[in-house]
Amino acid sequence: NYRKEREKLLTELARAAARKVVATKNSIVLPAMNSYERRIVHVELAAHPEVKTESQGLGKERSVTIAPV
Repeated sequence: NYRKEREKLLTELARAAARKVVATKNSIVLPAMNSYERRIVHVELAAHPEVKTESQGLGKERSVTIAPV
């Protein structure tokens, strides 16, 4: 049950961040996440036409940056 709740939280976070990026035209860096969580964010926003995602950092400090296209 924890995993489903975490996935739901991450998809909501990704959507909210994408809306903010589209509105402000500024990039947003999400908090550091593990590879599974980063993948959820990338997959959620892959079809979004106005933003792109990129992982940055090394090791446990790796995070997702959401930027306008």
